[in-house]
Amino acid sequence: MLYKETTSLIIVCPSCKGEGTVKEGNLREMHNHDSVTCPDCDGKRIIQMIKTIEYKKIRHMMIIKLVGALPRELKDAGLRTGDKLKAEPAENTTLGAVKVKLWKDEADYHVTIWPENFQKINVL
Repeated sequence: MLYKETTSLIIVCPSCKGEGTVKEGNLREMHNHDSVTCPDCDGKRIIQMIKTIEYKKIRHMMIIKLVGALPRELKDAGLRTGDKLKAEPAENTTLGAVKVKLWKDEADYHVTIWPENFQKINVL
């Protein structure tokens, strides 16, 4: 998920009290009334909603080119020498490995590629 959405304030319509409809009819005959859409909120039940959206900045993205003899796990994932991929540094490592997100068999896979198997082309 690249963002987090938070609803911080909801103001309920005071006319319909959050129902979305108001009763309309003759004051003398309250048993014979109709429910109509609230004219203040147009049936949405709220007057104001404030949402906060936080976007995650993707840092250190790079384009890499696969080189050398690839390990079996990478070949099984459908990667070949010479493929160009978007990658980001792998977490919790000081060895210079990168993490690549792949889509295979209708699922997301995160593959770690070691420095001897890639060449940096450019940093985004």
